[in-house]
Amino acid sequence: MTKSARSTRLARHPARPTTLLGVIMLLVAVATSTAEALTSFIVSPAGPLLLNPGEQFTINIRLSGSSNTLGLGASAYGYPLSLVRFVSGEAVESINHATCVPTYGCSAGLVNTVQDLVEEEIAPGYGRVRFFQGQSVLSTNTNPLDPGLDGVIGGDDAQVRLTFVILGLGTTGLNIGMGAPGDGELFPGGVVDTTALTQLQVSVLPEPGTALLIGLGLAGLASGRNRDHP
Repeated sequence: MTKSARSTRLARHPARPTTLLGVIMLLVAVATSTAEALTSFIVSPAGPLLLNPGEQFTINIRLSGSSNTLGLGASAYGYPLSLVRFVSGEAVESINHATCVPTYGCSAGLVNTVQDLVEEEIAPGYGRVRFFQGQSVLSTNTNPLDPGLDGVIGGDDAQVRLTFVILGLGTTGLNIGMGAPGDGELFPGGVVDTTALTQLQVSVLPEPGTALLIGLGLAGLASGRNRDHP
């Protein structure tokens, strides 16, 4: 087929491929505009943590993966206050910037309205530290160039850093994310999701001397039972 013949053939049916392409592009645009992705909470160390009474531990948190986010509230929560207590922490002033350029800075994103990180009791005997609360009139997406606490654009430093101290013996899950009262992720249309969560397991071991005394006590109980039941 000559070049002129090919051109003539295409000219006879211009509407069909153009219309089909237009429909595909429209569907892609609609899917893109309505697609939503939850924020992921990347926690380090990932755990499980094995600690001793009186010992402090620090967790580093970075937020990623969200799209079409209009608001975000997140906390570290659900830990028994008899076992773990909050010591100190810090969080970035904003996340999900539309653009970030080294030496120039970042455009507006979700501004963090949490001024001071404090511990509160969300249920009898259980604590929470809210580290982010922000909203926007425009949808925001995770930007991999978002700076961390060190202020480096495009770096990977933590955006939230929390330090806790161990008080007693036992094992607990420290929840990082949404699910505490007032927390969640807001999407267009008023959709709110509270399921995004990372859990860090913390186990507290007795000190060697205490462990030895417990072991001797258990051995004594076993010996007494053997004497009572020959």
